[in-house]
Amino acid sequence: MRVFSLLVFAAAAAGGCHPSPSAAQLAEEERCSVTDFKTDGSIGGRWNAATQTLAYSRPGADGHYQAFLADADGQNERRLDNAAWPEGRHQFVVDWHPSGKYLFVEVEKADHPGSSDDAIPGYGAYTDLWLVTPDGAQAWMLFETPNDYDHAITHGVATPDGARFTFTERVKAPNVLDLNLAAGSYVFDVADFVDGDTPHLANLRAVQPGGVDQGGEVDGFDADDRTIAFYSTYVTKNLFASRIYTWNVDTQNIVELSHDSFAQAPKYTPDGTRLVYMTGSGADIFPGQIQGADWWSVGLDGSAPRRLTWMNQWDGAHSVNMYRLAGVLSFDSETSFYGDVMTQPLGLVGKIVKVRCDTFE
Repeated sequence: MRVFSLLVFAAAAAGGCHPSPSAAQLAEEERCSVTDFKTDGSIGGRWNAATQTLAYSRPGADGHYQAFLADADGQNERRLDNAAWPEGRHQFVVDWHPSGKYLFVEVEKADHPGSSDDAIPGYGAYTDLWLVTPDGAQAWMLFETPNDYDHAITHGVATPDGARFTFTERVKAPNVLDLNLAAGSYVFDVADFVDGDTPHLANLRAVQPGGVDQGGEVDGFDADDRTIAFYSTYVTKNLFASRIYTWNVDTQNIVELSHDSFAQAPKYTPDGTRLVYMTGSGADIFPGQIQGADWWSVGLDGSAPRRLTWMNQWDGAHSVNMYRLAGVLSFDSETSFYGDVMTQPLGLVGKIVKVRCDTFE
């Protein structure tokens, strides 16, 4: 859900003097490094440890997103495609199956009543969920959405053992007059993943925080195969005050983990002890621009939040003193991840960066 492509909500910041960072802040900024990985329009990096391969997407010459695979250093790039997918339509990597045997991909329908702009990844209207082998030789449609503007597919994630998969489904179109539903109303579809001659999803059920219309997306799945990490507006009723949560979908226990600014895209750290997420908390707003967001981490009980990056800090270690919006991320080690950084507030325009930290605590 590209929230900032839907509404521009922050006023331009005033210019003037800005205090120099303290020694303590400088020490915090040095805990992590942020380096550009791909700056060619690629976005949505997803790492797979089993194959040591990164999957991502970027727009082709006609503006439609295509899926790609590459080695850890970005070399040996090849396109991920299948004959069943229509040409001239969006194709966007959602996640890997941890085994490395398959990728989950959202694919725009060949024919639908709306524009392809509505199907831009992150908006996701008129798209279906597919499974494909890394060589593109075999593909299966896992979930077909109704062919209308109310429905869409956005973020999804597999459990670490690949036994379950959950994805975000829009069930009501955006209503820009309602801050709660400015990006639409969403449910989280949770299913068992069944491998075999015809891989498929089984026992699929839709869950919705609080049982009410809400804006939000799921981005994390714990190793217990039951607990998802997501952001939502079901409490705040305000897309720009979204909070992150964990939810055991079997026991229905929900834990709220943030209260500050807008927070989104929570992902479990590899050791399962914390979440890394994006938030606008503490972000400076640069003159003539809107508020961005940085990556933070937090304990699973909401304790000890810690800022990891300083892209939206005047003269910060990771800053170019311009709007930057941290996004979804994919861990490739205990202390590093590939992450999306939006460089413009409209559309899906940004890059993939590599973030390395001494620790996420």
